[in-house]
Amino acid sequence: MWSSRQNRIGKDAAQIHRPDDAEAASLANRLGAKHVLVWTLLLNAGVGIAFASYLFTRPFLTGAVSVFLWPQGDMEQYLTGAKFFVYDSWRFPLLVSSYVERSYPQSMAFADFIPLFALVTKLVYKITGYEIPYLAWWYVLVVVAQPISFSLLLWFGGVRNRILLLKGGMLSLLVPTFLYRVEHAALFGHFIILTAMALYFAAVGGGRRNSVWPKWVLVAWPTWLLLSATISLYLLVMAGIFFAAALVESMAWTLADRRTLLFRAFYGACVIYGVAALMFVLGFFVPYSLADPETLARASTNLFSPFVPQLSSLFAGGATIVDATGEQYEGYNYLGAGLLLLMMFALVVADRRPLDLLARHPALGGALAILFLFALSGNAYAGEWSLWSFRLPNFLAAFRSSGRFIWPVTYFGIFFGLYTIDSLKPMWRPFVLVCACLLLQWEDTRLLSDAVWNLGHVTDRPRLRNDPVALRALIAKHRGVHIAPDWACIGNTFANETIQDIGWYAALEHKAINTIYLARPPVDQDCGIRQSTLDAKLQQGYLVVVFYSSENTDTPLSGLECARREKVRVCLASEKVPITEDLAWKLFEPN
Repeated sequence: MWSSRQNRIGKDAAQIHRPDDAEAASLANRLGAKHVLVWTLLLNAGVGIAFASYLFTRPFLTGAVSVFLWPQGDMEQYLTGAKFFVYDSWRFPLLVSSYVERSYPQSMAFADFIPLFALVTKLVYKITGYEIPYLAWWYVLVVVAQPISFSLLLWFGGVRNRILLLKGGMLSLLVPTFLYRVEHAALFGHFIILTAMALYFAAVGGGRRNSVWPKWVLVAWPTWLLLSATISLYLLVMAGIFFAAALVESMAWTLADRRTLLFRAFYGACVIYGVAALMFVLGFFVPYSLADPETLARASTNLFSPFVPQLSSLFAGGATIVDATGEQYEGYNYLGAGLLLLMMFALVVADRRPLDLLARHPALGGALAILFLFALSGNAYAGEWSLWSFRLPNFLAAFRSSGRFIWPVTYFGIFFGLYTIDSLKPMWRPFVLVCACLLLQWEDTRLLSDAVWNLGHVTDRPRLRNDPVALRALIAKHRGVHIAPDWACIGNTFANETIQDIGWYAALEHKAINTIYLARPPVDQDCGIRQSTLDAKLQQGYLVVVFYSSENTDTPLSGLECARREKVRVCLASEKVPITEDLAWKLFEPN
């Protein structure tokens, strides 16, 4: 009897000191899940590094390729703004530059030059005198981060198939809208959007009726939004929409819990205030002119864009873009043959899991619907057919291109397709499907991936609109450059591109200029040509450059020497260097 009692006491003691079996199993599962996640992220990082190694070369990383030596178009805008910022003294707001001489301060934030990286570059330059070719390293970061961030989205969204986690990361590098944006440096950073979507799922916990966010998520959200604010206004807004969706969804679960509701509202207000304060410090609130809302409506996405082959390597006639307005290239959204195959297969095998996912996330569905409708804009088209037309509010014109807001919807669609096939058994079925999708997608996006490859490899000098050596040398001899009228006033491509070139050469020589191309026009835009202003600038040692229509025979300045190019007369005057007609022709002769 005594022995039996001792055995019972021993068993009870063992129960007290031994962890509960269910709790131990749960802990083991969490540790195992973390182990899988870590390896998934490492493997996808390897995928990104491998792809970046294919796309970019060592000369690219040192800034010794064509796109950095002789920039054109948007790249010229980014690099000009970056150099004016890096070479200038520290100012407040931080991104304001005195090199652009206007009646109002000009913020280089609207040069779209990745402010976060530019700030680091300026700090290094001020300390060491060395200028980091940071845009090259930004491109590498984007390519490496793309599959990592997409695998995070898959993981927190509930996908656990290891093959899908890895192959999904590979697919994310072949999304046409991603590759298409390579020449728009800041907008190439789609990993900002993907990580924000992953944080949404991490915050709401897969749709559980629980408003308690993990502590790391409470820190991650403001950190990510502050980071996004130093990259691009567009990406910040897209990421912010998913933050708002997570906040609304968690608050909706706690309407009866006043204390939790107030905390969540206070937390959201603090995050928004912090982001706004950072944007003020950077210089995003420097006054600028809003675009015409009609421009916003034209730069939309087309409802047929995801399904019609565009810039495609597989389909004949796919080298164009579905464009009913002349500016719907901004909303380019072709999915590619591989992703279309994935979507079709997902529709065929779909069970209730995808529908349950949408039902658990009403705020997410609402956010995606808003993004989709805004991308279609006030003038919505399906091919050439008009669906509706109305004027958008003026304040929305701050974005200029509504079609870009289709990107989060596209990425959610890809996630949704992979989530749908996650339950397929046996495992070889999703493996075969995704491999087929990858092969098709790779072949269909060769035209776009080759463009990225060219960006990282080409070192030949392109055909230029002027003599860069002679024009830069002329600018170097002056205190600065004064151009009349401002950029975009004439509406002539040659004039606008030449003004961009002059701004680039002025930036290289650390010389002031009065007008450059920025994504947001200044509030004091001056389309006039005044004799008194030109005379004053000449006396101050500036090089004066005047553009006007070639049909205009009036000379706005005595002693001005002009060259005619593409329906525009470009004229020069200087008190430091003798300007002849031969020199004017030589400077602006294509070469």
